[in-house]
Amino acid sequence: MTDTAKPVTLKTLSEHLGLSSATISIVLNNAPGVEAMKLATRERVQEAAARLGYRPNVHARMLGMRSRNSKQVDASQDRGETYRTKIEERMQRLYELEQENAKLKQLVAELRLGNAVRASLE
Repeated sequence: MTDTAKPVTLKTLSEHLGLSSATISIVLNNAPGVEAMKLATRERVQEAAARLGYRPNVHARMLGMRSRNSKQVDASQDRGETYRTKIEERMQRLYELEQENAKLKQLVAELRLGNAVRASLE
């Protein structure tokens, strides 16, 4: 990556891989619930981050830490196992929604292609 190139962000990776920024963040930060994701997805994210030269934004991380610290007080009141289960369930649902979204994007692309072909034949 050259000095004039834009830095690779979570959003960049998200768009490149067709996954949500939240998924990219969870994988790269090895956050709770990452185990609920398929290994292939985790490897794909890590591979792309390395290949594209992703570097975490220190300033964004510091802002996030302030927010997380206030939420940790509430989270610590939850029972550990219950909290982990909730996160894993939500991560699994997020993964399922992303898969559905990818299928819908593919269908839309196929529909547009079909419409373009029909229009060119008319």
